[in-house]
Amino acid sequence: MTLDDEIKEKILQLSDSLLIIDSWNSIADELSDSFEWIGSKINWSKTSKHESLNLKGNYFDWIDQINNFIHAN
Repeated sequence: MTLDDEIKEKILQLSDSLLIIDSWNSIADELSDSFEWIGSKINWSKTSKHESLNLKGNYFDWIDQINNFIHAN
């Protein structure tokens, strides 16, 4: 048994509702197809319900701003 196998086994013992995904290719493809792209970047102006935040101040101010933004949205 490899370390990966041991970790997966312990994770699966935590809950029946957990799912371990070994291959992300199909998920990445589906996510990629759900966005409109400009080169290698998502065209956020074409997404629905997209919210953004202009950070103000310094790094320490940003932490509160980001936490508030996450909980508000």
